[in-house]
Amino acid sequence: MTVQADGYDILSAGLADFEALAPMTAGRVKVGRVFDGDTLRVRTLAIPAGVTLAEHVAGAPVLIHVIAGRVRFDIGGDSHELTAGALVRADPEEKHEVFAHEDAQLVLTFHPER
Repeated sequence: MTVQADGYDILSAGLADFEALAPMTAGRVKVGRVFDGDTLRVRTLAIPAGVTLAEHVAGAPVLIHVIAGRVRFDIGGDSHELTAGALVRADPEEKHEVFAHEDAQLVLTFHPER
């Protein structure tokens, strides 16, 4: 659901909107585009239980918000168990990896440097 009005956009009314953009698919990570703006990019990821999003860097400052499920988030040599509501900030070149203990939905907000 996207509602556009003068001065604001409602990009999602709830979890179901993110799930529709990136439906859970057995054995693979799915990415959905939520928003592309001049200073922000927002994506949603569906990571099925037992699947790992391999180590990578974001390439831009990023906020990672777990909105459903439970994941192990490895970053900076540390491992963190995260559940719905968790929010992580990562620098552009900080390597990280995500393993889903159960089906998980994440929202990533990138703030590309100008």
